[in-house]
Amino acid sequence: SLNEELEESQEKMKEKDSDVENLRKSCQEKEEKIKCLESKMDTLKEQIDECRNRSEEKGEQNKSFEIKLDSLSRKLETWRKLNLDKQGKIESLELKLASLNEELEESQEKMKEKDSDVENLRKSCQEKEEKIKCLESKMDTLKEQIDECRNRSEEKGEQNKSFEIKLDSLSRKLETWRKLNLDKQGKIESLELKLASLNEELE
Repeated sequence: SLNEELEESQEKMKEKDSDVENLRKSCQEKEEKIKCLESKMDTLKEQIDECRNRSEEKGEQNKSFEIKLDSLSRKLETWRKLNLDKQGKIESLELKLASLNEELEESQEKMKEKDSDVENLRKSCQEKEEKIKCLESKMDTLKEQIDECRNRSEEKGEQNKSFEIKLDSLSRKLETWRKLNLDKQGKIESLELKLASLNEELE
């Protein structure tokens, strides 16, 4: 993961920092040794000059000093070359360290961007969850309304059946009364005819 890679980069950077510090200390020690050798070399030169001035009999001894001086000079040159090599390595390590720092900064920036993306997605998910809860609540309300409507419809259906039964009963009763009324109307008409006939006979 990015966090693990970042931690690994930080650990490597710490190791590089430690290596650079150790190299710097080593170079400082080498420089001190070089200064010491240069001081010794100066001292030897002075001794050689004194020996040359004192006596020609010291010629062999002077040659020996010259050999030693030459040896020390070569050693000094060797130390200088080593110092240059170390300095080159330090500069190379410093460049690598700078590069690692840039990579680490880029990684940190990318991590910030990822964190921002994650936060935005989290907020979006939270908003969607709230919308889902709101819709579910509305769905529950609609279901309750549907159930209530359905119950009312069933109640009205029962009422309609009762009304239909009552209407059917009333219709039959009306039909019975209508037939009775027709019968009575016929009887009335028959009686009226008989009355009319009797009246004619009486006249």
